[in-house]
Parts: sequence; C-alpha cells; structure tokens
Amino acid sequence: MGISIGSAQDVGRQSLATGNGTLFVFDVRTRKVDYTLPVELNGFAYNSVAMGPDGHVWGLAKKGIFRFDPQTRRVELAVQTPEPVAAGFALLNGSIYYGSGATVYRYHIPGAPSDRP
Repeated sequence: MGISIGSAQDVGRQSLATGNGTLFVFDVRTRKVDYTLPVELNGFAYNSVAMGPDGHVWGLAKKGIFRFDPQTRRVELAVQTPEPVAAGFALLNGSIYYGSGATVYRYHIPGAPSDRP
C-alpha cells in the first residue's frame, strides 16, 4: 500500500495520509487516527498533499486534483486532468504543478492570488 504523508502543520495538530483508496487524518500528538474517509479517486499520487491558500488540503490522484475540506471532512475531485497524473507535486503561489509523461501541467486554484499576469 502506497502512503503519501503531508507535513504535520498541514491541518494544525493533524496530519494527512493517503493510501489504498482511503484518506487518513491523524493526530500528531496522540499518534492515533482521528478518522478515515474512503475516497473514489482511482489511486493517489505519492507525496502529493499540501495546504492551499484557501484553507483546503489539495492533492493529486491518478485521474485528477482533489480537494479536502478539513472543516466539513469532505473530499472531492476538483478537476479531472487531461492525462493521468504520473509524477511531481508542487504548490506555489496558488498553483499546483504536476507531471504526466514529458509534460508539466499547472492548475491555478480558483480565487487564489497569483504572481502571474
């Protein structure tokens, strides 16, 4: 089972892990799982979650970019990508960067400020 772990500061005292079709939210102080959510996103990309400027946790799955709302505990596919996500993850200036084949893609988070004109 592949697991992808976001840093402990991603959602305050909680950290996030994805694997085997499940999103795990665990308390870093008690080292116990707070809750799990089954997610139908056809496989997560390794090491691909980060807190976005909008307060949601954003991540990559093979078929697209997902968004997790820590307040409502909902996970949804934010956008389906033109090709399966294969590699990489960076969240910079309100945009998510990832790769598929020899192509690097950029997705700008709606409403996030951008340093691009």
